[in-house]
Order: sequence, then structure tokens, then C-alpha cells
Amino acid sequence: MTNYFKRTLNRQFTFLLLVVSLVIVLVGGVLAVYGMSIQSSYQAERERKLEKQEIVFEIDSHAKQMLIRARGYFAFQNNEELNALYREIDALNVYIERFSSLDLSAEELALLTEIKTTIHLYQTIHLPEALSLVSNNELDRLSAYANSGASDTVNQLIENTSNYVLTISEKAAEISSSYTQKVSILVSLFVIFLGVVLLILFIVLYKMIKQIGKPIQDVTVAAAELAIGKDVSLKSHQREDEIGVLSRTFLDMVEIIQQKEDEMTQQNIELKTQQEELEHKQDQLIKSLHETEEMQNVLLKYNSLNHAISVTLNKEDLFDELLTHLSDIYPVDKMLLFLTEETFYRARGIYDKHVTQLLNHFDQGIGLILREKNNYHLVEREVTDVERGLAEGVLTAYDLYIPIYSSGGELRAVFATNRVGKPFLQTEINELSGVMNHMSIAIEKVLMHEETEKERQLNQDIIDNVNEAIQFVDNEGHLLQFNQSFCQLIECEQKAQLKAPFSMWFQALEHVVGGNEAVASFYNEALKQDNSSVLSMNYEIHTKQKRIFKVYAEPVYHGYNKVGTIFVHRDITKQHEVEQMKSELVSTVSHELRTPLSSILGFTELMLHRKLKPEKQEKYLKTIHKEANRLTNLINDFLDLQRMESGGQMYTNESLDIRDLISEVLTRFEAYSEKHTLHFINLAEKTIIQGDSERIQQVITNIISNAIKFSPNGGDITTTLASNSTSLFVSVKDDGLGIPENEMKNLFRKFYRIDNSDRKKIGGTGLGLPICKEIVEAHNGTISVESKENEGSTFIIELPLNDCSQTLKAEGDSPKTILLLEDDQSLALLLAEELKNYGFNVEHFSNPATAITFVDTMASHLNSTHSPPLDAMVVDIMLGDELTGWDFIHKIKANNLWSDLPIFISSALDETEQLTRHSEIESYLTKPYPPSELSKTIIKTLNQDKTRGEILIPKRKSEI
Repeated sequence: MTNYFKRTLNRQFTFLLLVVSLVIVLVGGVLAVYGMSIQSSYQAERERKLEKQEIVFEIDSHAKQMLIRARGYFAFQNNEELNALYREIDALNVYIERFSSLDLSAEELALLTEIKTTIHLYQTIHLPEALSLVSNNELDRLSAYANSGASDTVNQLIENTSNYVLTISEKAAEISSSYTQKVSILVSLFVIFLGVVLLILFIVLYKMIKQIGKPIQDVTVAAAELAIGKDVSLKSHQREDEIGVLSRTFLDMVEIIQQKEDEMTQQNIELKTQQEELEHKQDQLIKSLHETEEMQNVLLKYNSLNHAISVTLNKEDLFDELLTHLSDIYPVDKMLLFLTEETFYRARGIYDKHVTQLLNHFDQGIGLILREKNNYHLVEREVTDVERGLAEGVLTAYDLYIPIYSSGGELRAVFATNRVGKPFLQTEINELSGVMNHMSIAIEKVLMHEETEKERQLNQDIIDNVNEAIQFVDNEGHLLQFNQSFCQLIECEQKAQLKAPFSMWFQALEHVVGGNEAVASFYNEALKQDNSSVLSMNYEIHTKQKRIFKVYAEPVYHGYNKVGTIFVHRDITKQHEVEQMKSELVSTVSHELRTPLSSILGFTELMLHRKLKPEKQEKYLKTIHKEANRLTNLINDFLDLQRMESGGQMYTNESLDIRDLISEVLTRFEAYSEKHTLHFINLAEKTIIQGDSERIQQVITNIISNAIKFSPNGGDITTTLASNSTSLFVSVKDDGLGIPENEMKNLFRKFYRIDNSDRKKIGGTGLGLPICKEIVEAHNGTISVESKENEGSTFIIELPLNDCSQTLKAEGDSPKTILLLEDDQSLALLLAEELKNYGFNVEHFSNPATAITFVDTMASHLNSTHSPPLDAMVVDIMLGDELTGWDFIHKIKANNLWSDLPIFISSALDETEQLTRHSEIESYLTKPYPPSELSKTIIKTLNQDKTRGEILIPKRKSEI
């Protein structure tokens, strides 16, 4: 049996492991059984104790609830409390029965007996008695009965159950403590067991290592000696296991190796020779494989190049693709590809200026050679200093030019490349020539595509520049073609709608027409029709502003087959508005003509058929005259407009002072405009323009008349004259109704009247402002308006100045400006003409308040560094009831800006009393006096070195 185990190491190890494992299993099993027994006993005992504890706890809880419910019923006599009491008694009996079914000790049996007895007494004696007392409302007896000890038994029961619960808890703790001690003992035994097992394993392993490690070490040393060629000193072991067999076998192997060593040396020499031959063949295979891979890469690049030039339709991309691929395939320094019929090229490594130089001399140089040779051209030359770089010695550069011909044999493009120090092989030239043959086809295709694209874009541009919206729809409703106007109509992105189905693009159209079902019906009918008739309809679109369109639909045929329908949308908004304007014109003209005619006919009939007093006749005749003038003006407006529109209006061209025109117009309006205060402010240095005096006066009259008409509540009407170096500006400002912002754009349209009840009452034909605009523009001017509703309006006229006519001079000086304050219009006109003849500019006012406003306005535009724009004033003393000429003078002199301004008194009264108050008065004249005397006095005063702000009255010489 012993020899059996000694024969193999496996059996020895197996035997030892079986013995150790058996010991571990036996001892471990005993410890495990013991531990399980302890744990099972502990769990069973603990569960019994916990169950008894739980039941007794419930008995205690329900007993307490029983007393609480009973006392609640006794106190409140609530039937709910009584029912809860009975439920608690029933539950108490259930838990008593559960407790009695358990395995009880003598002490626990005594407790159970006590519980049953107590509950029985309470349920059968005490509770019925108490309920009887409650039902009889004998609460005092109930209290006495309770105090006599009726509830003591239950209280004692509760106390006993509570004590039992505590006792059970203590016993459970004792059981746990006992279990813990037993587990500690078991753990200690297990630790000891593990120590013993580890010790046994250590002893076994040590023995095995000793028996196996030493012999293996000896064999290892012998193997090392054998490897380095030393004599092997290994003792043969007589063991019967694997170690003994291994040592003996190793010794036999050493002997055999030594015998075969010579044979192996010879074989090694032969193998080395064979290895050298294999390595040479391997190098050849690697070289062939490398060449194959390079060829494959070149073929892939050629394939990629062919694909690129075959599918590319863009000229720039085509040239870039070719140069990019060729730079990957061929090691060259520079490349250039250019067209011969247009200036287009792509280059690599070449400056643009060199390319430009080549292209400029192409036809006389390389181009001539290529056309003569009809083949490639190779130039061999010495490198330039730029090409040499860091290289030394003689270097040669090679320039290769390959022509690219069209299918018709024309030289279409040229490919040029350059290489320094390495000539082009014939195979490379042939390959590049083949590539350029493919390139010629690609270039023709690209150029053809460009031509087609240009024609397509031209057609698209043509229809895009058509005002009408155009769309072409096939028989299935797909949108195949449309112009920009249609895209703007439906507010779409042009590319997004191309080839869109009917539901998509019509949804956008339906949105702008506001869901008009008639449009949908029209489209359905147009797409379904089979004849060549043209359909049409009108519709409105609802965008930022209302617009009216007329759509025409006509089928398109190829031969006899209908291929689709073309729709043309024409904007007829202006035409519609013209129709409306014509209608309004007929209504307006009929009203405006009939009204004065009715008055004329009515008053004429009265005068013909009735005998009237002279004053009545005079009144009627004045009315007839006024209405006739009104009718004349209306007819003149129509005739003026007709002449202007037809280009037949003639204008005189004369030099005129617009300041005088404004003064004359304001004088006429002052006579009948009682609710309005007219102001004239002249801030212009130059007031002479070139134009038609009558027509300019017509414009100013119309603007001021409108300012008065559309200020029904009165207010200030301020006319301001200003200028710059090239233009004269006339502005008329009122405090009237103003103009709504949305009506501003239509203000100068013919026959247009603002749709407002306040303005409808005022009346008018809507021709005044269009006529003004035509006249102003005919004088190379502009007219504009600034307005806020209910705050008034300002009309601004800009006219070019006539520089050559600004020649009015006072004697030897720059133009002088005189303010004339005179309420007598005839005398004012005479004095103004006299002063103008002497070269003065005259600002005339008939109202002192208006003159003061003018002077204050001028003062607000000046500062201490500017000279006053007025040189003198001529003032009439007797001006009216509110302000006299002296009041005006006092206000003027109160301003330091006018302290040195001379003032000339024009008066028909002897103002001796007033004169004595002004010590600065040196001389005076009283009316009547010759106008020339006034002009001479003013010139004499202004020619002094410095004026002192004198107040002068010209002396009377003769009557005016």
C-alpha cells in the first residue's frame, strides 16, 4: 500500500489532501451541527416568549380600552361608546382564548385563571350593575359603586398583565444572553480549529516542498550547465516517483544530446545557408508587394480623379479637383491649368503676376508652339535663383505644357507643370496626356452646363423681372416653375416651394387670400379644364395693406397633350383705385360744380322774376360774383391739372423776389381771416429765385389757404422764409387738425381727400396739393409735409436760389434790411418800392404784435457773436387800439441786441410830447413827405461809422 502512493507525486498529494479534508469536514461538521442546534433552540424559545408577550400585551391594551369606553359611556351615555365597549370585551375574550391554547407554565396558568375570573366578574356582575345605574340616571350611586371596588379587580388585572409583560421581557433577555455565550464558545472553538488546520497544511506543504524542490533545483542547475557546454554533475535518484524518473531521463537526454551535437552543428550550417536564400526571396517579395501597393494607390487616385472630373459641373471645383489629385499622384513643384478663351485659371505654387504674364503672351509664345506641334511641349532650362533655394551646383528645371483640345479640335485649355532637378519620364507624360484627354470632355461638359445654366438663369431673371406673379403647375398640381413676384405674393422661400405638391403651395396662397373659397374653386377648375380657353378672376390679399389681383389661367400643350397650366397674377390695385378715384371724381365734380351753379341760377332767377331793392340786388350780385369766381377757380384747377399731366403747361422764367409774393398773399388773407393770426418770419439772406411768379404765388396761396381752412378753431399761421447756399425754404405752419400718419403717403394724390368727418365738412376737390406739387417740381423744387394729428401741420417748399440775381445793394455796401411797420397797405407798398429802388431788402408788417414775434424769433436764432440781421426800422405811430408805434419802440429798445438799431418814425401827427422823452432824437419828418426823403435819411444814417440807436422822424417837405 505504501509503495502504491510512493510511485507518483499525484497520489502522494491526493492522499495528504484526503486526510486533511476528512479531518476538516468531520470537525467542521460537528461544530456546524452544534451551532445550528443552539440557534434552533434559541429561536424556538424566543418565538414562544414573544407570542405570549404579544398576547398578554393585547389583553392589557384591550382591558384598558374596555375601562376607557365604559367610563366614556358612563360620562356621556353615548351609544357609540357602548358599542365600542362591547367590541373591546369581545376582542379581550378572543385573546384570552389564544393565550389559554399555548403551552403555559404554572405561573402563567395562574395568571390565565385570574384574567378569566376578573373578566367574568366584570362582564356578568359589575358592568350590568353599572349600566343599570346609568340607564336609571343614578350617577351618584354609580360613583359610589365605582369607589366601592367594582373597578379594582380590572385595575389589578391590568397591573398583573403589565408585570407579566415585563417578566417575559426579562426572560427573553436572559435567553439572549445565554445564546450569546454559547455562540462565543462556538466561535472560539472554530478559531482554534482553523489554527490547527493551518498548522497541518503548513507541515504538509513543507514536506512536499522538501521532497520536490531540491531534486528540481538539481535538475535546473544541470540544465544550465548543459546549456553553456559544461559537464553535467547530476546524481541519479532511486526514487520511484516522477522526480526519480525525471532525473534519470535527464541524464539519458544529456548523453544523447552530446552524441547528436556534431550532427546538429552540420545541420545548423545548412540551415543558415537556406535562411539566407529565404531572406533574399523575402526581400524580393516585399519589394514586389510595395510596388503593387504603390500601383494600387495610383490606380485608386486615378479612379478618384476620373470620378471627380466626371461628376463635377462647376468649373472652379473641376479645376481644383484636378490639381489636387495630380499633386497627390505626381511629385511636381508647380502646376497651372487655364482656359485659352477666357481669363480663368487655377494654380499651385505660382504667383498670380507670373500667371498673368504667361496669359498675356500666350498667343505669341507657348500657345503658338502648342498649335503648331499639336502635341505636348517640354522645355529644359536652367533654374532661376528663386527655384534654386538651398541647392548648389548646376540644376535643370523642366517645364511641361500639355494642350487640351475640344471635340472640334480647338485649343480649349492648357495644363502646365514644373519640376526642378528631375526630368519627366515618358510614361508620366503619356499618363498626363491621357488625363488631359478625359479633362477635355469634362471641360466641355462644364462649359455646356454653364451655358445651359446661364440660359436657365436668364429665363428665370426675365420672369423674375416681370411685375406679374407667374407660376406653372403640372396636371397633378405640382409647382414646377414660378418667379420672384409669385414667391413674394405667397411669402415663401423660393427653393422650398419648387416641385411642391398642390396642398403645400396652395396653403400659402390660401393664407394670404384669407381662405377665399372662390380662389380654390378657380384653381380646381383651371387644372381640370381640357380646352384652350383663358379663365380669370379677381381676388384680394390680406397682408400689411389691402391689394387686389386678377389671375389668368391658360393650359399649356405639347402637341395635343396638356402638360400643365400657367397662372398669371396681375396686381390691379392701382387700376382699381383709379376706378374708385374716377367714381369719386364724378361725384366730387358734380357736387362742386352744381353747388355754385345752383347758387348762380337761384339768385339769377330771383332777380329776373322779383322786384328787389337795390341793396338786395347788390347782395345777390356779389353772391353770384363770388360763386362764379369759385366756379372759375374750380374749372381752372381741372384745366391746370390736365395741362400739367399732358405736358402742355407753360411757365414763364423770370427773376422774382419770393418775399414780396408771400407778403402780398398774406395781405390778402389778413382781410378776411378774423380767427387766425398770420405771421411772417424772414430768416433768409437770399430771396431771389428764377420762375413763374403767377404759379409760385398760386402755390403759396393754396398752402396758406389750406392752413386757414384746416384750422377751423383759429390759431397762428406762421410763414417762415429761410435759405442756405443753394436753396430757399418756405414753410407754412398751422395749429389745425393735423394729418393722420397713415394718410401722409396719399396726401399729394389727385382727387384724394382724407376720409374724416371734420374734413368732409370743409370740402374741396383734392386737386390743390397735386397741382402745387406739379408746379414746385416744374421749378426743380420739392414739397413735403410734417404733421401730427390734432397738433397741426407744416408744409415745406424747397426751391433753388438764383445766385446771379442777388444784386440788391445799398450804396457801396452789402444788402441792408429794413423792417417796415405800416398798417396802410397802399403807403406801405409805395415805401417798400422806394426803399427797394435804393437797394434795400424790406420786411413789411401791418400788425405790431406780428412784428414783435418776428423780431423775437430772429433774436432767438442769434447770439452775441453775430451781427443783427436788421439794419433799421421804419415805424408808423398810429397802428391800432392795442399797441401803438411807441409801444413797439419801447419793446424793441428793451432788448440789448437792438439797442444800436436806428428807428425812423413815419407819422402824420405832431409827436412833440413824445419826442421830448427821447433825448437821442436829432431830427424828424412828419407825413406827408416824399418817399425819397425817407430813403436818403436812412442811407445817411447807415453810412455813419457807427449807429447809436437813434429814433428819427423825417421832416415834411411835400405831400406824397
